[in-house]
Amino acid sequence: MSVNKDLRWLRTTELTDSAKRFTEFCKTDIHQQAKTDPEFDIETYSEVAKLIIKQLQTPPPPENTGKVGK
Repeated sequence: MSVNKDLRWLRTTELTDSAKRFTEFCKTDIHQQAKTDPEFDIETYSEVAKLIIKQLQTPPPPENTGKVGK
C-alpha cells in the first residue's frame, strides 16, 4: 500500500514537547509500516495518531490544592 501523501497533520509547529516527540516518531513509523505491512491501513493509523496527539496537547487538570479534612 502506498502511503497517503497528505501527512500535514504530522507538522510539529505549536506542539508540546511530548506531542512533538510522538509526531516525529509517527513520521518515521508511518513509512516503515507502509513498507513492511501490505495490510497497513493509513487511515486508521492517522486517526489514532491524531487522537493521541490531541491528548498529549491537552493540559492536565489542575491538582486539587485543597486538603480534605484538614
